[in-house]
Amino acid sequence: MNASSLEDALRAIGLDCVVEERERLALLMPRTTETLVQVGALRARAVELARAYGFTNLALEIPACTGADAPVPRR
Repeated sequence: MNASSLEDALRAIGLDCVVEERERLALLMPRTTETLVQVGALRARAVELARAYGFTNLALEIPACTGADAPVPRR
């Protein structure tokens, strides 16, 4: 397993993420919010690449909320 190589492979398909290796888990941390949209569209390809680099699990870190988030309705 090699997080750095997986990062390069993901970048080559348009996913700009930092990859953190946690045993057999590859944690993808998007550099931009646009990457979150791309991950949804390219999820199957990202999973294939992670498997090719020896990872058995893939997770996506969701960045911290900002003031621009939609309000949560209160009852």
